[in-house]
Order: sequence, then structure tokens, then C-alpha cells
Amino acid sequence: MRFFLYIFFLTFLVLPCMAVPVVNFENATLAQVITNQYQASHGVTFSSTDDTLAIWKYGNSTADHHYGGPNGDNTTTDHSSGHPSVGTYFLGTAQCSGRQNFTITYSALVSQAFGNILDLEGTETANFYAYGINNNLLASFTKTGGANGSVQSWSFTRSTADIAYVKIDASWVALDNISGSDPAVLSASNTNFGNVRVGTSSTATVTVTNTGSSGSTLTGSIGSASGAEFSPTTGAENFSLGSNQSFNRTYTYAPSSRGNDSTNVSVTSNAGSSSRTLTGTGVSPVFSSSIAVGSTIDFGEVGYIANQTLRVQNLTPDANLGNLTDMTLLSATITGPDASYFTIENFTPGMKLSKSELQDLSIKFMHNYSGREDYGYVRNATLNITTDVGADFGSQGASYAFNLQAVTIPEPGCVYLLGVFLSLMLIFKKRISF
Repeated sequence: MRFFLYIFFLTFLVLPCMAVPVVNFENATLAQVITNQYQASHGVTFSSTDDTLAIWKYGNSTADHHYGGPNGDNTTTDHSSGHPSVGTYFLGTAQCSGRQNFTITYSALVSQAFGNILDLEGTETANFYAYGINNNLLASFTKTGGANGSVQSWSFTRSTADIAYVKIDASWVALDNISGSDPAVLSASNTNFGNVRVGTSSTATVTVTNTGSSGSTLTGSIGSASGAEFSPTTGAENFSLGSNQSFNRTYTYAPSSRGNDSTNVSVTSNAGSSSRTLTGTGVSPVFSSSIAVGSTIDFGEVGYIANQTLRVQNLTPDANLGNLTDMTLLSATITGPDASYFTIENFTPGMKLSKSELQDLSIKFMHNYSGREDYGYVRNATLNITTDVGADFGSQGASYAFNLQAVTIPEPGCVYLLGVFLSLMLIFKKRISF
């Protein structure tokens, strides 16, 4: 004679310092295969070495006092409208025949497991076994059948939480209102790198913690980052954490420009999955000059000496963050075919400009007019200013170039003396002719 084995766990079984979640399958559908769907929410999984475990439904046949299975199997019960301890949906083996077994595995060790058996009749038996985490048998007992429609209780009670799973062996297995365990609980942090100078990098971690109860185990992985500013961009790191244990994965943020950056990192686990955010802000000094970079500083026509001023300023729009936004003028060099005619003043290598600070650089052109061949001669050179923009503070970064140009002509005093000399020569020549 076929029978039903129903296990009815209290909806809220209160253990010391924790409440046990209960699976009632009322959110399931007929014929749905059940394995680990309730692991994250209820801390329990279901399995059988004999058959697939699937959802049955009360009243699935033409008569309300029948139970219908996923394969169209039907079997009777002694209650025309169902038993009050059994919901509409429950778990059983897919085939309603022969002796079957199933295993309830807890995500966390438990000290108590109990429930009810419905319609264990006559000489039928059901064997119960409680096992520890090392597959060691902790306790066992056998229940024999009672009168039709009778309800029997079963339970395991231990002095410590050491029950890892329970096995039940009976003629056919059906479960409802199954207690689980306090499952592992995933807690993962978002990570903010804060302000990072462009051209440098900073490291920070995403932390995953199992905040579940004692005996729970959180397993899963932390994925890679995406985007040019964050790394690593490939691979995942796995973790297995006991209660209150944590795992860190380190990421690097290397901003390539000013502004806010963010990316998502996926965290998957047996307690569910989530996405965590990596954020950071790139900050930097900003080089500004009174004459556009790459243009010409034109001295015009120079008889002997001339000066031009180049104003350099740090115009970062970021806050004044010290070394994160300070600009260092590392060097100022003049090169080119006529570099010897130009010099720079008011410059000291390594001078620092904080936010909005400026420095006026004096550039001098000087020549000695040596004759007609120097008249209208164009002198050219290049001024290069090297800074730490786009690099660590004080390290070589961006360089900015300016063209220098001047046209040599006689000094005004020389022109005046030459005019006087020519006038005297003309007067002297006229006197001789008389």
C-alpha cells in the first residue's frame, strides 16, 4: 500500500539566539524540480539518490482526495479535503513507487530537527538518520505506521549545533513546511578610492563577509573590474568563509584624466549574488600660460636687448589638495640654432605652484650688431617647460613648448653715430672740393 510521508516543521522554530526559516513550497509550481532553490533564503538543499525531487500538488486529480504528481501519478489519502498540516504544494520523488530516500542538507549546523509524518500506516516504516559535518552518524531512529490518517512526530535534539544533514528512508517521500537553518549571509562593500592624482594609481579592496550564524559557510567568487581606469579586468577570485570571516580582493584605480570614474564588480555566492561599485576621482594640476602653448613669443625687431614675460599658472578646477593638485615646474630649457641669444630669468628648477598660484618668467633676447650681415636676421629658438602634470608629484610629466623669435637690427645709438659720421664725411668732402 502506498503512503505519504509529510514532514511538518513549526513555522518559526526558535533556537537559542536565532529563528529558523521554513520552506512550505507554496511559491512553487507543479512538477518543478527542486534542488538548491532554497539555499540562499532558507539555508537548506534537497536531494535524493533514488529519483528526482519535484513538486506535487493536492487535488491535481479528478477527485479532491487525490494527490497528483509531476508524471501524472495519483495516490489516495484518507482526508477528502486534505490534512491541515499539509499545504497545496509539497515535495516528493518524481515516481510514486518503491522505497525512496531523500536528504535535507543544512547550510549551517543545527542542534534541532523535527517535524510530523502524515499517514504512515500499518506495518510501514520510515528510518531517520542525523549526520555530522564529517559524515559521522550522530543519531537515528525508526518510526512505524499508525492508524490511517494519524500524525506522528519525529525529532532530533542535540546539546550542540552539530547536525549537518538528515536522511529519511521510506516507501515514498513527501515533504512540506521544511525547516532550514540560518543560512550564510553575504555582506559585501562598495569601494571608493577617493581622490587620486592623474598619472598615479591607488589600491583598495572589496570585502566580502559571511555575517550568517555559527556553522554557516559562504562560498562564491568576486569578479573582475571593467573600464580602462580599473584593474584587474579579467579573472575571478574564489572564497569560502565561515561565520564572521571575511575575504578581500584588491583592485587598482589609475585615472587617465580628471573627473569621476566608476565600474561594477559582481559578487556571486551560495547566499545570492550582488553587484558592488568601485568609484574614484581623478584630480590633477592644470598648466596654463599667458601665451598659448605651441605658439610664438615674438620679440619683434631688436637692436640690442629685449624682454618678454611668460606667465605660468596652475588653474586646476579641483580643490586645493596639496600634492594631489600642486604643479611642479621641473625645468625650463632653451634649445635650437639661436638658443645662445635667449635666456630665462625668475625661474628655479623644482618651483611649486599650488591651486591658482602663478609665476612670471622673464625671457631675454640680446645680441651685438656686427654689421650689415646681421641686419634683419631672424633668430629662432624653442623654450621647453617640463612639469609633473600627468605624473606623480615631483616626477617628470608633461612638457610645454613655445617658439622664440627675434629680428636683429642695429642698436638705435649705433644708427645715430653712423648718421653723424656720414654727415661729417659729407661736409669734409664738400670743403675739399672747394
